[in-house]
Amino acid sequence: GSLRDAQYMFVFLPVFLVAALRAGLVCAACRPLNEG
Repeated sequence: GSLRDAQYMFVFLPVFLVAALRAGLVCAACRPLNEG
């Protein structure tokens, strides 16, 4: 039902945000190495 969908969103959203943040940090860390 809709409650289950909301539960999945509350579980999936933080995981997605953490994954995106980690990917951004990795890209930011690798960019100077690639340019240098």
